[in-house]
Amino acid sequence: NPCHSKTDAFANPSSNVSTDPSSNPCHSKTDAFANPSSNVSTDPSSNPCHSKTDATTYTFSTPGVVPYAQPQPYYPVPYVQPYYPPPLPYAQPYYPPPIPYYPPEPQCHTIADIVCRGNELEKLCEAVGRAGMLERFRGGSKTLFAPTNDAFDFLLRLTEGRPDLTPDQLVNLLLFHEVPVAKTYQDLPCDEWILMSNGEYSFVYCRGYDDKYQLGQGNNQLTEPKIILKDVHACNGVIHVISHVMLPKWLAL
Repeated sequence: NPCHSKTDAFANPSSNVSTDPSSNPCHSKTDAFANPSSNVSTDPSSNPCHSKTDATTYTFSTPGVVPYAQPQPYYPVPYVQPYYPPPLPYAQPYYPPPIPYYPPEPQCHTIADIVCRGNELEKLCEAVGRAGMLERFRGGSKTLFAPTNDAFDFLLRLTEGRPDLTPDQLVNLLLFHEVPVAKTYQDLPCDEWILMSNGEYSFVYCRGYDDKYQLGQGNNQLTEPKIILKDVHACNGVIHVISHVMLPKWLAL
């Protein structure tokens, strides 16, 4: 057996086994490293007595260096693309179409509408209706001097005992309160005569800072028609409210 141990040589001196490690093909690695001057090779492949474990587990290098285990190869875990489900369909919110807004057109009131809706002018409306002149005051462009209810009551007290006005006289009296053109308060010239719709004239009398009186030839100091509310605009003209009834010359008191 070529692979014997050193113990065999020393235990049996009469044997032919040599104690020289260099002559023993079955030597240990320790022999080679312990005696560097020997002819023992440190290459495990040249030793027939080495096991496979010696060749695969250890690496022999420079004498005096402790052999180390070879690192295991590293195989990284393959990257797996995560699964993302497709997004749900987005429901577009519903916005109803805007409803167009059309502001109401401003309602236009005629002179007849303003006179007959109240505001202390009911007796004037009654007189206009009795004279059949409501349609006249709904069209055209004119100025109306409108006496209040108190103005008519005061005139009735002054004319108590006199005969009532005929329909023609009533129409003439109402036309004496109308100017055939629209005139604002500033358009009324002070101390001038204005032609009225019945063919007679009234006089614009100014007093104080901004007071104006629209006098008929039949008015006196007790019945001076003062403009107490000016520039009431209507679709077909302007209304000036006065404190007394304007009296033409034929109805002088």
